[in-house]
Amino acid sequence: FSVENISFPKTCCKGEFRPSFVIDLLFVAPILEEIAFRGYILRICQERSQSDKLSIFFSALFFVLLHIGNVISSRFHLSYALLQLVFASIVGAFFATRTLLTGSIGEAILIHIVNNISSSFLPIHVRFLYEIPKTIDR
Repeated sequence: FSVENISFPKTCCKGEFRPSFVIDLLFVAPILEEIAFRGYILRICQERSQSDKLSIFFSALFFVLLHIGNVISSRFHLSYALLQLVFASIVGAFFATRTLLTGSIGEAILIHIVNNISSSFLPIHVRFLYEIPKTIDR
């Protein structure tokens, strides 16, 4: 593995390495998202519905809706963006469940940061997700 072999899509960061982008993606976004989705939305859903299952469902649903922006923005290939939506629904429900069980968003924040760090390397190892044409002309 060599850093020289890493190539990001041209639409992501315009081929430039920006430390602020990395810090936002790996640390700021997970913290703010967990505060919003598990610290605020999950609690409101729980207060209004009085149901853990509905609270988990709606918290995960809103989390998925946030990530729809990746499909619309075309920063990522459509197949990768759709994979993000499926994964966001699963981890959103998991983070909400863990938050309800522990009574704290701390664990969700930590796992979210680890997830973003590990998934940021996925496009490097699964390059075909960027190279598949968006429309098939053949």
